[in-house]
Amino acid sequence: IFSVEHSAQKAAPVHRHRKATFLQKNAENTDLPDKHFDLVTIMYAFHEAPKAGRDRILKEVRRLLKPGGALVLVDISPDYQPNKSMLVGEPYVIDYLQNIQEEMATAPGFTRCTYEILIPGHVGVWRMARSA
Repeated sequence: IFSVEHSAQKAAPVHRHRKATFLQKNAENTDLPDKHFDLVTIMYAFHEAPKAGRDRILKEVRRLLKPGGALVLVDISPDYQPNKSMLVGEPYVIDYLQNIQEEMATAPGFTRCTYEILIPGHVGVWRMARSA
């Protein structure tokens, strides 16, 4: 198990698990080996990134996954209605909400993209596979 987190503070709980390796890195460039992982998960990161950053993260995930490997991404649901106070600290959330469904469905190098609402109006999960 590898945990990649830009913020050491956010990753502090990972250090408690002996079987997990924590890497303080940017998800756009992890330096982990090519085609090494069966599964990559991303939790609540995409709404924090501009489109170019989301594209770079997906490119890195594709590089990391074995052919047929899975990406599972949990984040804010596209039907979420942010309040004004959230928008002050989330400069990319409107673009994310407007475009994430198409970005995920058309992500280069991935197939079988599905979306499921976990908590209506709040949280959703995308699942997709790395193409060969």
